[in-house]
Amino acid sequence: MFKEYLSSPESYSAISGMSLHSVWYVDADNSYIIKPNAGSGKVALRTLTGSGTVIYKDGRVLSPDANSLLFFDFAEIAEYRCVDKKWRFWWFEFDTHDVFEFVMDQTFTVLPIPDEGERLNQIFLSLHSYGAAYSKLATAGFCYLLYEYGLNHQIRQQNEPYLDCVNKIITLMNERLERPLTVSEMADAANMSDRNFRKIFKRITGRSPKIFYNKLRMQHARDLLRRGYSVSRVSHLLGFSSPFCFSNAYKEHFGLRPSDTVEK
Repeated sequence: MFKEYLSSPESYSAISGMSLHSVWYVDADNSYIIKPNAGSGKVALRTLTGSGTVIYKDGRVLSPDANSLLFFDFAEIAEYRCVDKKWRFWWFEFDTHDVFEFVMDQTFTVLPIPDEGERLNQIFLSLHSYGAAYSKLATAGFCYLLYEYGLNHQIRQQNEPYLDCVNKIITLMNERLERPLTVSEMADAANMSDRNFRKIFKRITGRSPKIFYNKLRMQHARDLLRRGYSVSRVSHLLGFSSPFCFSNAYKEHFGLRPSDTVEK
């Protein structure tokens, strides 16, 4: 079973040598198996949590996991499937008219970038909801996101000794969105003191672990509300002591009440 919460039409826009055709956000479980009948152009697969397998027609197999990015030619793919309990990912189909500067058919670890969830949603909305006039904005947003992913990956090549450790903690955060973690638990998982962990995490991500984690949880809460979950249900799932406490935290983060999101 899987849910494709967001999908775009076959809009077409061209900017900076690239044309973005469609965008999908998929929340899959281990029954998710896709065998595409046809496809063309390139695909960017941005895995958020969980893991999947991409099987090529020539027998090659790649296994993108949490916080990864993979580019491939759609026509070369025989099958892709979820191999974990969950696989949450964004799927972008696009064409390029110039030299594509990213390495194809290789998974890259890319840590979450600031406001990534918001920006991914905005790319979808620009391509899907606002009409042809906004399709170029979607492509521009996608191009800039790829640029930031590239910078993110380059940083990993600069011998930062704690990048893998921070990536491990971010994966843990995503796995525990509905079972709240304390910063002390994060530090223990990283085998560091609380003080050292806070310092290193902020140096690499630009945010304190508490703020970073809270942002992930609030984005998850908003996703649940948009899927039709009630405010009280989301409050319970995320471990808040009451819907009132959840509503206050949500309003402090987004500037609106959870009920406003439900009504939209």
